[in-house]
Amino acid sequence: MKKQALTIFLVTVAVLGITASAGANDVHLYGKVGIVANGDYSDPFGFADRLTYHAGLDVDVVPMLQIGPEFVYQRISASEVIPGGTETLTFNLYEFFGNVTIRPNTESSLVPYGGAGIGIAHGSITGDLGDIDFTAITDNKAVFHAFGGIEFGHFLTEVEISKIFEDGSDTRVGINFGARF
Repeated sequence: MKKQALTIFLVTVAVLGITASAGANDVHLYGKVGIVANGDYSDPFGFADRLTYHAGLDVDVVPMLQIGPEFVYQRISASEVIPGGTETLTFNLYEFFGNVTIRPNTESSLVPYGGAGIGIAHGSITGDLGDIDFTAITDNKAVFHAFGGIEFGHFLTEVEISKIFEDGSDTRVGINFGARF
């Protein structure tokens, strides 16, 4: 995870450096919280397992086109009492995208936008079976997402569709809310 965090940091610094050297006027930071609208989240999964957390930045390339990195995190956990203790499993999903966004310049207070990104997803399953701690699986896969929404001032709401390129992987549909500065 340290290696991935360093990679994300270095790519973000590189995008900011390119932006500064190109003399781009607008760099926008954003944060979003989303809820996954599909999937099987029956017990023992709860509402918190549906939450996704997003952070990123957009850099104006031309008046209607932005590029930039986005980081997404989701944590899913389950616990069950078994003979000899409690079985707990936690799945952490980290996604890092390079996005392209189209956002028309308009005088309206409601601004539609849409875009897509491709990147890498890193998943890890950790847990304990009674007294035994383990890390069962860590894996990296390619991931794609498409999104569209509406901004109102600094606030935004969007729909996102995300797919990890792996056999048996479901398409995730999310509804995100956030702010862009």
